[in-house]
Amino acid sequence: MMKDALHVLIVGANFSNKGAEAMLKTVQQELETRYSNVTTYMICREYEKELAEKNNIVPVFDEASQLVKEAKNLLWRIEGKFMKVVMGKNKPFVFAFPYDTIQKKIKKLDLVIDISGFAYADSWGKPMIDETIKLIDFCKQRYKARCYFLPQAWGSFDKPEVAAAAKEMLSKADKFYARDLVSREYLATLTKDKEQDIPLLHDIAFAYEGNKNVEPEDLLQSVGYRKNGRRLVCISPNLRVYEKFEGDGADNPYVRILMALASECLQDPQTDLILVPNEIFPDGAPDSAKGNDDRLLCRMLHEMIDQQDRCFIVDGYRSAEEIKTFISQADVLISSRFHALIFGLLHAKPVMAISWSHKYKELFSIFGIEDYVLEWNTMDTASAIKLLQRLESEKDEVSTRISSTLEELRAQIDAMFTEISSDNSKSISTINSVA
Repeated sequence: MMKDALHVLIVGANFSNKGAEAMLKTVQQELETRYSNVTTYMICREYEKELAEKNNIVPVFDEASQLVKEAKNLLWRIEGKFMKVVMGKNKPFVFAFPYDTIQKKIKKLDLVIDISGFAYADSWGKPMIDETIKLIDFCKQRYKARCYFLPQAWGSFDKPEVAAAAKEMLSKADKFYARDLVSREYLATLTKDKEQDIPLLHDIAFAYEGNKNVEPEDLLQSVGYRKNGRRLVCISPNLRVYEKFEGDGADNPYVRILMALASECLQDPQTDLILVPNEIFPDGAPDSAKGNDDRLLCRMLHEMIDQQDRCFIVDGYRSAEEIKTFISQADVLISSRFHALIFGLLHAKPVMAISWSHKYKELFSIFGIEDYVLEWNTMDTASAIKLLQRLESEKDEVSTRISSTLEELRAQIDAMFTEISSDNSKSISTINSVA
């Protein structure tokens, strides 16, 4: 039975990273099956305004004048330069929440849902955690809203100041979830809770459906490709992994690995390649951002591949539904992007990961296929090709293992959203009875 109206603010989503977009739409999708009237707000950037509205989401962004924004940016750059010169380190990133716009646009709020993915870690530092604490306090005091941190990667909380801030932040949440066993261990050490008492739930994108009207054949034709019974291998690279290595272009070890895998695939005359980005900045984004996403790496690889008539590239802005659909048409997926891999797993595709974090092996271990993870700091072309060959020879078994686990994952996500909805209904009832 559907419940009454719900007002929810989603934090940590965007329309650039297709995983973040998929999680955003999954939250919206799941809540709309449980409430008769859902108003979804998201904290975003101004250039995402039209995309949010197109998806029936109310965008909440800094609406200050351009002069004020330029002044803020100048101050940020000055502070960053000072830290770099005087202290010898970069200024930690923090996305300041637009409180003036929140107060203006949001009159009623029941839930705050954080789907940041990997924002609360030592690598990001304390400022972003402090900003989230401020947001939680603001929403609880002004709206009496409940706050949930949905499954994400946590830790490792090695820095004392990060650990203290994260502990305070989680103490203010109504509930938080670990996305993997390593994250749960970090959380248990931080909060002093028993590991088994910390909810473990895998990525909510496993419940992602998206727009079902996307036609696979039309998408493939939009990049000039017709499958016609040919085998298609998808490579979805990660610009951030490329940046972890020294060297540009063909001199970069990550590019050498991807090129070796591409060449291995193209040895079969019945095999084609498609290069699919996972991070794609919208057309309205600053030029500095648009030139700094996965398309840069896809273009680089495409230019380096000799047989370009058999290598196709997804360029231009694409939605999460479209990227998921492109991947669904591949026979094999090779990726260093977490949610590109999830899109492949959703379709039970044979998948191979080039990892930069524990989260990849943890993801594959759900399906018992962790042997198909290539660690970025120990990889070489020989081991990469050998792993791909093994995947090819065992692809049917891999697909079977994935298929047998998917329904259980979806059921767990369904149960989590049902619990959140139930908690919220109790909260509303309590507030109404007091009123």
